Amino acid sequence: MQVNTHLILGVVCWQATTQLLDVPLDPAQLVIAAGASLLPDLDHPQSWLGRRLRFISRPLSALVGHRGFTHSLLAIVAMVLALRYFNEGAILWWLLPLVVGYASHLLGDFFTVAGIPLLWPWRMRWRSPLTMVTGSGAERMVMWLLVAASVLLFQPQLLDLLPPFA
Repeated sequence: MQVNTHLILGVVCWQATTQLLDVPLDPAQLVIAAGASLLPDLDHPQSWLGRRLRFISRPLSALVGHRGFTHSLLAIVAMVLALRYFNEGAILWWLLPLVVGYASHLLGDFFTVAGIPLLWPWRMRWRSPLTMVTGSGAERMVMWLLVAASVLLFQPQLLDLLPPFA
């Protein structure tokens, strides 16, 4: 998936999480979730984040390759264990949206043709039966549907800003 689709997917996943937990939507947490949605691609030096953090991206890529450990359930489990270990207010405040945003990236890549190594270090790639090619018209359509879902489902008060349809 491309950076824009990952970002909006991270936003929608965090919005859904706040709805499920019945907590207010904090803009800072929304930014954390969106930013975290880019973290798994830090293992690719040519990714949007990898180009900005080459000093991390290049060694990480050499160590695990692209779509290796960083795109696996093991990475999510490590984050959830950290979440359980640091289950305190201030840390939980930023760690939960970090985990949700990170997981949203894996969810998005699960729907790509390349899939993800969900059970890394086992190299088998897992993907949805319904896939899309990264950067395709199908991905752009999904991105705009996510934008619409973000506004219509989670921020319905924004609809009040539209002029009335008479």
